[in-house]
Amino acid sequence: MKLKILKIIFVYFILIFGCKTKNPILETTTTTVTVVTTNETRAVDTTTTTTIPAATTTTIDERVDFVIDDKTPKDVMRRYMEDLFNFIEEKISKADFNGWYNSLSKTYISYINSKKDLAKLSAQSDFLANRGIVLQGPKDFFEFVVIQAREGKKLKFSDYKYIDKNNVKVVCELDQYGKFDYNFIYEDGYWKLDR
Repeated sequence: MKLKILKIIFVYFILIFGCKTKNPILETTTTTVTVVTTNETRAVDTTTTTTIPAATTTTIDERVDFVIDDKTPKDVMRRYMEDLFNFIEEKISKADFNGWYNSLSKTYISYINSKKDLAKLSAQSDFLANRGIVLQGPKDFFEFVVIQAREGKKLKFSDYKYIDKNNVKVVCELDQYGKFDYNFIYEDGYWKLDR
């Protein structure tokens, strides 16, 4: 009888003190106690399992994470805009579809996900029409429009145009083809490439 009482006390002791954790957010401890009693063997088996969830971190590139207004010094603005331009061009030069796609505004994403708009673009583009390419979605747009536009050409940062604190244009030069603008919009706390 005394042995049974000692077993019960021992089991409660393990349950009470064996289940405490150092940081409930980072780890969970489970204690399993098995009491085996036979005529020949009396044993207590304790097993402790600790599970620590993997840390989730998201790194935001500082080149898209800044705030501007009409009082931002011109040299600072120029650096921000050149960094923003380099960020997008890096995604394109590495053919990083996911990085590029995640850098687009909601309007741009809506456009390249529209079957109607893609079909219209496919028909109007000599490059696509001559090759029989009909864009089916964002990946096709990236591969056959964005990547192909850079084929053998070097796009360079030229200047910027401040529109307002949420809209800027980055002026680019494409070799001998001249200048054009990248439109950027401040959306959901980050700068995104806009149409």
